[in-house]
Amino acid sequence: MASVTRLFRAPRANAYSIEGLFSDIKSASSEHQIEDVFAPHPSTGLVSRLANVAWASRLNGDVLHVTGDVHYVALGLPKGKSILTIHDQTLLMRLKGIRRFVAKTFWYYLPIRHVRYVSVISEFTKQDLLRQVRVDESKICVIPNAIGREFTEAPMPRNSVPRLLQIGSSLNKNIDRVAEALTGVTCHLRIVGRPLEKDLIALQKARIDYSTVFGISKAQMVEEYQNADLVIFASTNEGFGLPILEAQATARPVVTSNCSSMPEVAGDGAIFVDPTNVSSIREGILRALSDSVIREELVRAGLRNVARFSLSRVAKQYEDLYSLCCNELPNKS
Repeated sequence: MASVTRLFRAPRANAYSIEGLFSDIKSASSEHQIEDVFAPHPSTGLVSRLANVAWASRLNGDVLHVTGDVHYVALGLPKGKSILTIHDQTLLMRLKGIRRFVAKTFWYYLPIRHVRYVSVISEFTKQDLLRQVRVDESKICVIPNAIGREFTEAPMPRNSVPRLLQIGSSLNKNIDRVAEALTGVTCHLRIVGRPLEKDLIALQKARIDYSTVFGISKAQMVEEYQNADLVIFASTNEGFGLPILEAQATARPVVTSNCSSMPEVAGDGAIFVDPTNVSSIREGILRALSDSVIREELVRAGLRNVARFSLSRVAKQYEDLYSLCCNELPNKS
């Protein structure tokens, strides 16, 4: 049994997606001894980041695994026994000029060159990474996100008005177009997150009946899915798209985008729309709301699809990667 040390970013409010994912994976792992450690400093400013690299250099373990976000701490780890998980390239999409160059160099290019293996959460993420950063493809493997045990099939609610669940409120979540697509549609839009100012304006302009919630627990998140008639996830870009699986596991029909990683994740269990086209989003939502046969087909296909992302299956993929990395060490051969 190898000792695996998993490195996480410093704890911060309302940022727990990576932590929650790997906590679930740990609960399904048994082949290795796993210890989780958290960076001592927030990832802000040069001094704090250098201190995090120094902290990482003092860690022990047969395998050291940077779980995401603070990619640069990999530069403090031994080359031969370190793994880096990359969830997306959103940082590169958001920055320009010298700031993008620095991020590309110290969050992607150098850490990827330094570690033994890189895991990415979807084939789309892999191809996007190879397109944006020239690295050795042979060290990259795809290990998807896993669906938590909390998300299980639940009966449909008895809402007098269809309740549409929108997960997330960042720029790529596309709330303004979703709002425009819902103009004149009788429904209640429930948004998990804090909508941007432009999204609030779009919601008011479209006269959408909506409510918001944020900073909720996982148990409360499960309830949000259970209370929904339909889940909307028409993002313009996603490294993975875990809400698709959470909705499918809860037996809810899904309307999602036909681009990025979303078709790869959703399988046959979703209606796909063009997230840049309001008419396409509207058509997909109306189709799901008006046709009970289609909704039932989506639910059945979604429940079949989530089996590909079970905790046990994903945990085994990580354990195999840890074993591979450990067995390649000189003292393990």
